[in-house]
Formats: sequence, C-alpha cells, structure tokens
Amino acid sequence: MKLLIAERQAYTAAEIAAAAARLGLTFIAVHSATRAREMIARRPPDMAVVSPKLLDGESGYTLATELQASGIAVALVSGSPCPQEWTGLFFSKPFAATDVLRALIAAAHAQREKEVPRC
Repeated sequence: MKLLIAERQAYTAAEIAAAAARLGLTFIAVHSATRAREMIARRPPDMAVVSPKLLDGESGYTLATELQASGIAVALVSGSPCPQEWTGLFFSKPFAATDVLRALIAAAHAQREKEVPRC
C-alpha cells in the first residue's frame, strides 16, 4: 500500500516513515501541500497522514479534505484540537506512529471494500 506523509516537522515525518517501513508500506514524505499535490498527481496514495500546518503556509486540513473526498483514507495528526468539521481519523500529538498507520490501513481496506461491486 502507498502512503503519503505530509508533515512539516522532520522528526514527526521520520517517525511515521520508520513505522511505515517496519509495516512494509511504500511511502513518500513531503513538507508542503504543493509538493503533496505534485506527488498525488504522479502516483495517488492509498492513504495519507497529514498535518494541518504545512511549510508552504497552505492548510493541511484543505489537503486532507481533498484527499478524503477522492476516496483516500486520511489521518490528521496535530498538537492542536481536532477541527470540528473533520470527519476522518484524528491523532493528537504525541501519538504512536504504528497506531496511526494501523488505523489507516484498516480504513483503506474498508474504503476498497466499498468500491468493490457486490452481488
């Protein structure tokens, strides 16, 4: 499964990346919404971990909402409270990266099952 990590803090991104590697996930880490969109256009992920604050000043929440609307499982990770309007996974910092990724994997599998035609 492919994971996009959109996180401005290098340490947090590295922690998530290390957990992703341990779980056998393919991943790319970026620090801006602009770069995230470039990566998504080239190779859409199955799931994403997004921080609401990214380095280019654009809202990671906007990026997360776009990803979620396109059927990609998303987890917001933040040291701030969860936005009221957010309907996806949310993890408050500090968090265990493995917990975030396991929840995302489950959500991605559930999303795929919705897309499979049933008899």
